[in-house]
Amino acid sequence: MACSGIAHAAEHALGDISEHEVQQLSVRAQMEKMRRVILLQHAGLALYLDNLISRLWTHVDSDRPMARVYVVEDAVAGAHTFPDGAIYLTTGMMAHTQNEDQLAMILSHEIIHYKRRHALAALNHSRSTAPLNPGEIRQDLAMFLHAAEQEADREGLVLMQQAGFCAQTAVSRVDASGDGRTKGVVAFNQRLAQVKRALDQMPAGDADRNCQNRVPEYDFYIAPALLANARSATRQGAWEQASESIQRYIAIRADDPQAYYLQGDIAYRSGKRSDLTISSFQKAIDLDRSFIPAYRALGFMHFKAGRLQDARSYFETSLALAPHADENDYIRGYLQLCSE
Repeated sequence: MACSGIAHAAEHALGDISEHEVQQLSVRAQMEKMRRVILLQHAGLALYLDNLISRLWTHVDSDRPMARVYVVEDAVAGAHTFPDGAIYLTTGMMAHTQNEDQLAMILSHEIIHYKRRHALAALNHSRSTAPLNPGEIRQDLAMFLHAAEQEADREGLVLMQQAGFCAQTAVSRVDASGDGRTKGVVAFNQRLAQVKRALDQMPAGDADRNCQNRVPEYDFYIAPALLANARSATRQGAWEQASESIQRYIAIRADDPQAYYLQGDIAYRSGKRSDLTISSFQKAIDLDRSFIPAYRALGFMHFKAGRLQDARSYFETSLALAPHADENDYIRGYLQLCSE
């Protein structure tokens, strides 16, 4: 289907399935999703995203309810919009963005999917191709979805510029070289290149004025997502992504002992830098003298390296700080080994 026909197809599809049915399908799908994901709950981040959506929605010509954003703790980059306007954005996707314009571009793209009822159109389009054989159905649907993506790219770029965001900054490549860069960055850059092609085909306008006053504190606003992504990437064994996310977080929250502890844990579990492991755990203690997990971790690190006196000191401190902790019998076992 031609790109220009997507919106019309969506409107026509409303005759095939009612808006009420769509809402019911959306609710059921989201309930199923909620059983499989962890939502990031942070009031400050939620307010920031709500403000971005409101700023964009002011320029959306639609009688539909305003879209809303939920953040999923998942290191895999992704964004998905349900027919009722619920946008699910992963921490992995947010961690790939380097500036507010890129985040606005992603949200604008998803808003256009919602505005144009692309999910509904795809559903009814797949119904209309039922007489075709499976191979033809897959090919036809792929072409349909590709056209929808192109439309969301084009109209999303217009929307973000209308809202005062800089499209040129949004499509700037992310540096994919050096430590902490992942293959996910390469995929993100490929996606940016697709959007840039759409931007290059648009007529030149006066949108450059949007690029004068950028938001240098972007990482401050998305800091909760960076921390959550570091944890998620750690759970998934994506060490480079975990390392990059926690480094970005620490750059703006250098007073958080838990962040340094997580950085040490990432370095230890990835098996790359024992010096960073020890210095990170020690920094956590320097910031919070009662941070028990760091004492235990340093005890294990020194014990493993054969520095038994140092290990004993950290183990004893952890016992003194938490004399009734469940792990203490385990710690006392190591203390006994330190004395042998």
